Parts: sequence; C-alpha cells; structure tokens
Amino acid sequence: DRRPAVQAYIAARTEGEQRTTALAAIGSSFGLGTIIGPAVAPLFIFPPLGLSAPLVVFAGIGLAVLAAVIYRLPDDTPRG
Repeated sequence: DRRPAVQAYIAARTEGEQRTTALAAIGSSFGLGTIIGPAVAPLFIFPPLGLSAPLVVFAGIGLAVLAAVIYRLPDDTPRG
C-alpha cells in the first residue's frame, strides 16, 4: 500500500487547511482508482495479447506516471 508514503509527502509539503484538502483528494483518488481500474480493464483486451493486455496497458500507464513523478515532482527537502 502506497498511502503512508503519499500522506507523509503531503504532510511534509503542506500546512493547515491545505493539508486537509490534499489528503482528502489523495484519499478520493485512491478510491476512484479502485473503482475505475477494474471497470475499464475489459476495454483494453485486444487480440495480440488477449487477457494479459490490460496488465501491459496498466504497466505502461504506471511507467508514464513514474516518468512524470521523476521529472515534475519537487524534491522533498525538510523545512528549516
């Protein structure tokens, strides 16, 4: 589960009401992903890969998100 790491990052980068809003958004995004992922998976089944195609597509999406995180997410430097 990645939630503790995401919540710790948000806690380190936000303050007060902004933190509450950000944590609520993260919680809802995890819930939405749990619902939408299985709902759209059948749409990714195509002939060359068959039933394993959704796994390949979601892995590709994960790699795209990883690249975005590496290049766009600011470094987590402690506040002093």
